Amino acid sequence: MKASPLLLAAAVTVVGVSSAHAQMTALQYTCDADARERALKSLKEETASDVEQATELKAAEAAIAVAYKLNADALSGLEVPQPYSGAAYWAKLAAKAPSPELAELYTRAAKDQLTRFQVGIAIQRIHWAAGLSDAARGYAHRIIQLDGCGVDQANTAWLKERLKAHGWYTIDTYGKEADQAAFLLAQHADRDAAFQAEVLPQLEKLAQEGKARPTSYAMLYDRVAVAQKRLQRYGSQGRCNDQGVWTAFETEDPANLDQRRASMGLQPAADYAAVVGSRACKRA
Repeated sequence: MKASPLLLAAAVTVVGVSSAHAQMTALQYTCDADARERALKSLKEETASDVEQATELKAAEAAIAVAYKLNADALSGLEVPQPYSGAAYWAKLAAKAPSPELAELYTRAAKDQLTRFQVGIAIQRIHWAAGLSDAARGYAHRIIQLDGCGVDQANTAWLKERLKAHGWYTIDTYGKEADQAAFLLAQHADRDAAFQAEVLPQLEKLAQEGKARPTSYAMLYDRVAVAQKRLQRYGSQGRCNDQGVWTAFETEDPANLDQRRASMGLQPAADYAAVVGSRACKRA
């Protein structure tokens, strides 16, 4: 079984936040009010002269325009390259959703995905990041990521309200896509760990009943365990190391890890690590 782009995205957040290698350090960003000023300050510090600064700023601004166009096309459901196609998938579902609520859910899933792709694009130097110097790439990444500021918080607040109103988006009632989209929002609700922990037993029961995907429960279980500083069970959460290789955080009973993963519909741990690493950690 191949790792789906959605499962990869659900691991990439931890990859991005936890990575210690130099690429990630150079690609840090902030959502503070002075984020643009700080990005420009970093660019100035990384260039040797006013002329070089102007050249790199021009290149970065051109890259930002490319990124914004790709983002807009993805959210419009147009044909776009990977990884933007992951967001476009949800946008297309939103356009033909049978209800305004599901259209909103899918639109939120699309925006969720866009916020997670940018750092991988920057690391791999593809799409808008292709051909940029480190200084220009770092500046562009900081500005592009501003579009993602507040997305997770807004999605979490919305999902909490909807779950309070009618419970989980179960497969039997809303369809497998709705179940999957709701999982993405819950998985990335890291700023509300209590909410994630509250959803977890609900997902466990629903997965046992065939009303939610077992993979969703497994991924969220690990997310909650890592947040609570416990051993994860399914090896889905990890970080990029200094060599640009994805490594899972410590798991309980590692000898039987693949058996547990298989019981949840997850591929072998080594295969998963290789795929996540190639998408999220590989450096150009």
